[in-house]
Formats: sequence, structure tokens, C-alpha cells
Amino acid sequence: MASFCHHMARWMFIDDAFNADKLIEFLGALIEDADKKAFLILDNLRVHHSKPVKACVETRQDKIPACMQESDGV
Repeated sequence: MASFCHHMARWMFIDDAFNADKLIEFLGALIEDADKKAFLILDNLRVHHSKPVKACVETRQDKIPACMQESDGV
């Protein structure tokens, strides 16, 4: 018996500058109809560490687990 892992890719086109509001909007759309937790891989863009984004993630721990690892640059 074969087992399959079904994944969904989500994206959003942004014409303006990317900021905390845009990331929060994307996170909301990402988890809107998700029945499981969403895992994101983000780079070190300053907006990813902003207070509004951190607050958003904290209030949605059931859908977006906050697990940040610091990279040593390797």
C-alpha cells in the first residue's frame, strides 16, 4: 500500500512594499481554511520579526506554531 502526503502551496501577489500588514494578511489567508497547522520557512527579513507579526502568530498558535531557530550563517 502506498501512502501519499498531500501538500498545498499558497502564494499572494503583492504590488506594493512588503510590510507587516501584508504578511499578517497572508498568514490569515493561509490558515483561513486550513484543517492542520501551517509551517512556514521564512528568511531573516526584518518584517518577519516585527512586533505585529509576532503578536499575530502568538494569537494563532493553534494554526501557526511559533518555532524560530537562529541561523549561524552556515
